[in-house]
Amino acid sequence: MVKKIEVLEEDCRIYEVVKFLSYKWNIFLLIKFWEDRNHEFSFSELKREFKTITSKSLSLKLKNLEKNKVISKRILKTKGNKIETYYKLTREGKKLIPILKLIKFWGDSIYPCKVEKYCNRCQLLSACYKKE
Repeated sequence: MVKKIEVLEEDCRIYEVVKFLSYKWNIFLLIKFWEDRNHEFSFSELKREFKTITSKSLSLKLKNLEKNKVISKRILKTKGNKIETYYKLTREGKKLIPILKLIKFWGDSIYPCKVEKYCNRCQLLSACYKKE
């Protein structure tokens, strides 16, 4: 009798990375941070960019990215005891960019782009054009 082997076990690194990337909003947040690698995004900037995510969900996603050392957080006190929180891609986070590029490259070969001209997000990762 052949012993069945689990391909992606819970302690498999590939499993962990795929699980991390598959969390809702992670890919979109990573692409946003990659758009301007050296820019610090305030929480309100990110909230404006991703209108359909709730503030609570965005906060949880950012905490998760920070916990995984993908982004860093900086808290700045402004006048009137107001607190501004800024997030920036870390060196570890920047290591994910080639992975995103490879995913985009693979996706281009499997799924044709559905936009007429350029998809802004895709254009950052590679040329995204309508295949005829």
